[in-house]
Amino acid sequence: MTDSGALLSDNVPECTVPEISDPRLYMAVGGTSLSVISLFCNSLIAIVLIRSSHTHFFFFALLAISDTFLSVMYGPVIAMEIIKDVFRELWLTRIFWSYMPSLLTACNISMTFSTFLIILATTERFMITIKSERLRWFRTHRGFLAGCALVLAVLLKGGMFWEFVNQQK
Repeated sequence: MTDSGALLSDNVPECTVPEISDPRLYMAVGGTSLSVISLFCNSLIAIVLIRSSHTHFFFFALLAISDTFLSVMYGPVIAMEIIKDVFRELWLTRIFWSYMPSLLTACNISMTFSTFLIILATTERFMITIKSERLRWFRTHRGFLAGCALVLAVLLKGGMFWEFVNQQK
């Protein structure tokens, strides 16, 4: 019988795993893992709140949908930026910059919209607490108010797209 350790060391070159020295790569992997969990949780919350017969969760349902969108966008926007910087491949950089302006603009619009939804939900809760006379109007115009919040978010953050496009040139 021959020593199997001697056979392996004589015939097969030593295998090594390349060391990853950039801790941002671990952040990309960890962040993507958390975004998958967030995607699942926010999707579940959105489904439950949309199917609910209680309309007072309207703003929270929209917030869950907006957060689901942000969870989906983490990989292509944040993680891909880290990956392209770590590996320094030209083709990765070209792919990233081909979609980054539109996706990052959409993410910023979604974050601003989420902020406005939180303000609207807080306003509604406050009106319930103080038993405001305007509560009935507020409740009947929830969709209109959410639409206004979306339009305002697009007006405030939509110009980012052209900032990125002009910066590239």
